[in-house]
Amino acid sequence: MSLVIVDASGTTIHMSHMDGAPRPSQAIALNKALTAGGFGKSTSEWTDRLQGCSPAVQTGLPLQPGMALFGGGEPFLCNGEIVGAIGVSGASEVNDDLCAKQQNDESVTW
Repeated sequence: MSLVIVDASGTTIHMSHMDGAPRPSQAIALNKALTAGGFGKSTSEWTDRLQGCSPAVQTGLPLQPGMALFGGGEPFLCNGEIVGAIGVSGASEVNDDLCAKQQNDESVTW
């Protein structure tokens, strides 16, 4: 599993990569963090969000550089403001999403 944390500007402030994790998971984790931080929404929300969009948007948006529109990315919010994000990759989408959500526990006070 790989984990990336970015600040509000999208600058990587931490990257971890477990032994045996697939090499592409580093880039995917970064893209999940950038997508979550850039939009201020969980990457797991994109499947539903794209349902009402035109076919051009449904096809084109996922092809944009740095986009990851599947579970494993969560924004960090403080008083409603985006202060960073986490991206997790290397397991299944469900497990990536659970791990990212656990790291972004809303009960933590900033």
